[in-house]
Amino acid sequence: MTKEEAATAISAIASVVRILPGEGKFQINTIPGGLESYEQRAEIAERNQLYADRILTDFLFQRKEAQWKLAVSARSITSRNNGGWLNFLFGLSGRGVAIVSTHQFRRELKDEKLRLLCLRRTIVHEFCHSLGLIPDSRKTNRDERLGLHCTNVCVMRQGLSVKEWAGHARQEEERGVILCPQCAGELISLWSG
Repeated sequence: MTKEEAATAISAIASVVRILPGEGKFQINTIPGGLESYEQRAEIAERNQLYADRILTDFLFQRKEAQWKLAVSARSITSRNNGGWLNFLFGLSGRGVAIVSTHQFRRELKDEKLRLLCLRRTIVHEFCHSLGLIPDSRKTNRDERLGLHCTNVCVMRQGLSVKEWAGHARQEEERGVILCPQCAGELISLWSG
């Protein structure tokens, strides 16, 4: 991860933590020994990709209750869906853990500022998923393609291509939106108890 990507990751997480109730619930730490050992165990050689679910599973077993773990990989990541492999993922999260990949953004976006904006959006998106967004109970503004997502102008909108993801990131940046009022309210509600 470059210094710019690391700064983007910290800034992205901080933008969400600010709205959550309670001081000091989250700490940002690096992974001892780096991500390489996790990547080796998650390698899918014939696809030249990492199996994101494997990294999340490894993280879950090593996570302390009050921690949130994030892995940022330059490698392409994937997961299974309906028995087959997805072409790629921008990120994947579980309760308190997430992995994001910079691979697709580096490959398809020449503009460094836009790449970092997309990385920031991905980290916030996966962080919020790992905190419980989008709840199953949501009845409105709900998109069910590849998991639950928001349909408002919000980082919780789904994007299935780099072009769509970057378009969402630009629109949210122009409007000064991270989370829509509905997602922000749900997140606060989830973390108030």
